[in-house]
Amino acid sequence: MKKDRTGIIFLIIALVGFVLIKVVPLVYSPAPSHETGRIKVKTDSLIEASPSFVKQGTAWFKAKNKETLAVIEIEIADTPSKVSKGLKNRKNMKENQGMLFVFNEADTKSFGMKSTMIPLDIIYIRSDGVIDSFYKNTIPYSVKPLPSVGKVLYVLEVNGGFMDKFGIDKTARFDFNKLQK
Repeated sequence: MKKDRTGIIFLIIALVGFVLIKVVPLVYSPAPSHETGRIKVKTDSLIEASPSFVKQGTAWFKAKNKETLAVIEIEIADTPSKVSKGLKNRKNMKENQGMLFVFNEADTKSFGMKSTMIPLDIIYIRSDGVIDSFYKNTIPYSVKPLPSVGKVLYVLEVNGGFMDKFGIDKTARFDFNKLQK
């Protein structure tokens, strides 16, 4: 009888151990999150697949001495729906890629990072290719508005750290061309 009790107790302990190790983590696992520096942001597990990059043109920055600082492939957002969607829900972007927002007329603009998953450098550009203002290494999911200083016709979003890596500052000049359809 004592042997039967010992076997049953061992079986119960093994079963409880299995439940604690295998079942409890599945039931009580936390929502996925993204570490964003000082804050931890929880995300919905039903996020759609990351949209793929579609090359629609090429852009470049040149120094005052006309030396090319950087050349990138661009996706162009030039309609209200494309501007609204922007880089939302993109999980990554290659170093040589960016999204160029093209507006019908120059005006002050303000962008945010509410649904943006990757840190960006946001560059506000006047119609003559002069950099108006910029924000480096923006914080994903931040709701803080990031406004331009003056009136701009273009906004370029590239990976965070891009400006520092390629030596781009307010003295650089921007230009681009669209691919022919």
